[in-house]
Amino acid sequence: MIAFYISSHGFGHLTRTLVHIEKYLNETEEKIYLASGFKQVEFAKVYLENYEKRLTYEELTTDIGLINKKNSLEVDKAGLEEELHNFIKSWDEVVNQQIKALENKKIKKIVVDISSIGILVGDRMKVSVEAISNFTWYNQYDFLNLDESIIRKFYEVDQKITKFFVYPLSLNLSHLKCEKESIDYVCRPFDYTKINKIKKEHKKIVFIGCGKSAHLEQIEVKNFEGTIFFTDGIKIGGEGRHILLPIETKDTQNYIAASDFIITKAGWGTVAEAFLSKVPMVLIEREGVLEDSYTINELKKQNKAMSIKLEELKILDMEILEQEIINLIIY
Repeated sequence: MIAFYISSHGFGHLTRTLVHIEKYLNETEEKIYLASGFKQVEFAKVYLENYEKRLTYEELTTDIGLINKKNSLEVDKAGLEEELHNFIKSWDEVVNQQIKALENKKIKKIVVDISSIGILVGDRMKVSVEAISNFTWYNQYDFLNLDESIIRKFYEVDQKITKFFVYPLSLNLSHLKCEKESIDYVCRPFDYTKINKIKKEHKKIVFIGCGKSAHLEQIEVKNFEGTIFFTDGIKIGGEGRHILLPIETKDTQNYIAASDFIITKAGWGTVAEAFLSKVPMVLIEREGVLEDSYTINELKKQNKAMSIKLEELKILDMEILEQEIINLIIY
């Protein structure tokens, strides 16, 4: 059995890890133990329903990640520090519970994206810990200049990783002492029959997503007659047809691939889906989030994306955006 500990912060970590889990399930006889948050586990159960007999799930807070201020994508630094102090205090108890849960399952290795709990479990059980990510939480918390004791704890956890598989657009991982190997973009497979059906039915399409952990006030759309698909956590008003994709939608990548362009928080998973389906990206700038800022800057250098500020989301003039994305390189 292989144990996966996936971040319970948002859904991007889960969706990209599902690609690796499905590969294991298709190419080996391995059974999988998957630990993540309640919503993430429920999503995985639906996505992996064809393999349910080989899967064991554990609902668990595997990460705190980042905490946003109300109706914003701005990080709530004080609230985050409080949650992280409590989270760190829980580590010993949670790790002990996980070791007990895994003791008879013959765990061959633990794979994390990018949960400190999974790393600590692997270290205690003396099994290999493979990380697959484009950052660690040490990177993010150090950049935010959080309490030094928090930064130190996450630095120490990172040193327990056995091998790190590094995605494109990765932050600086020079603090890690383990072996590193670069890998390519991944995303859930595209269904081109469904993509073409969506395109045929809706003609002009824009996808708007701010992450399923975000909650924003209403976005007003002007100069647009097509269809906007949008995800949970935001409200769309103004012109055009607006269709909410429920949180349980297991193939948002197909709606991204069917779009003329997307407007999105710069999460790695969504960026990868747009990049691989050659869809222009308008990325939302979030001050204080190192991963997003780095991703946006790197893609703008490559002329593969443009960006807008968070306050520009209040009123979106689609005509202006369409004119600005014409010069992006998507192939």
